[in-house]
Amino acid sequence: MNDARFPVPSLSIGRLSHLSAAVLLGCATLSQALPAQSPSADREVSQAKSVVTTKPAVPTAAQLLAKATLRAAKENKRVLVLEGSLEPADAVELQASLKRDRKLSRTILYEYELLARATKGKLELLILNAKGKEVARSAAEAFTKDGGIAQKKLDAWLQEHKAKPLHARKVLADALAFAKEHNKNVFVHLGAPW
Repeated sequence: MNDARFPVPSLSIGRLSHLSAAVLLGCATLSQALPAQSPSADREVSQAKSVVTTKPAVPTAAQLLAKATLRAAKENKRVLVLEGSLEPADAVELQASLKRDRKLSRTILYEYELLARATKGKLELLILNAKGKEVARSAAEAFTKDGGIAQKKLDAWLQEHKAKPLHARKVLADALAFAKEHNKNVFVHLGAPW
């Protein structure tokens, strides 16, 4: 389309890199090879586009749990699930405490994937391993005192059930053995979460 409203600059292939020229030539060849569509086909395509542009589906609880366990497995973490009635003041206070207290929020950040699941019944804290199996379960009432959250008690419980750290030399040795067996390269990233 070379319209006055949409000016197309003329480019010489000499000014483009070889890759850009190949891409442009490939696009031109592809557009010439495609058959012209009839007006009815254009209408069908526009109708199909209008159907596709609907809002994406809201993920189910099972899908959210699956994503959390995948992230936990990748980062050697556990999944902390807040399960139960999430409307009462205790649930709101617990969620706020998890973010407000520095030590508790660091434990959550580095050791757990946090997931809230609204169900009927009392609020419980559930810890799952990276495979989705239950490691520990406790009622939220066990971590309350004087109308607030017993942050030290909750942090001690979370520290007790966190994932065991991996030994870096063993992880490297396993990766090198796997790479050698499958004729792959190994990319080593040295870093720390802090």
